[in-house]
Amino acid sequence: MPLQFQPVIKRARFNAVGFSPQTMLHLGNVTLRSIQARLDKGQTIYDTASPPLKESYMRRKERYAGTNLRDLRLTGRTRRSMKVIEAGLNYCVIGFTDAEAANRVRWNQRRSRQWGISPANEKALALAVFEESSPVTVIEQRVA
Repeated sequence: MPLQFQPVIKRARFNAVGFSPQTMLHLGNVTLRSIQARLDKGQTIYDTASPPLKESYMRRKERYAGTNLRDLRLTGRTRRSMKVIEAGLNYCVIGFTDAEAANRVRWNQRRSRQWGISPANEKALALAVFEESSPVTVIEQRVA
């Protein structure tokens, strides 16, 4: 039995339809604000309370920052460096602009997973995507 012909595509050009870099920047900022609001409550990426701080660090943080929550806010350096680093066609990168802050978060992730997207953050992002998406228009309608 002869083999069936299989076409080989060597080049293809696609027009990407989706979100512009400006829209992705907006969606990234919405997500970042949602993450920061969750961190202010001292919650993990599972929307549960993060484990308590060690006693000595808790007292130091209460004196210095006024709170005893695990919220990445002792000096403010980590929170200030949380930014939308890059936004392009259909993608966005949220991270830290300061290498020291990124290292702190990397080590803190071993204690409690706080940096990331939780179910509540996904809902906020989905709502923002719904608001940003343009309504579908009917080009042609056939009546049978």
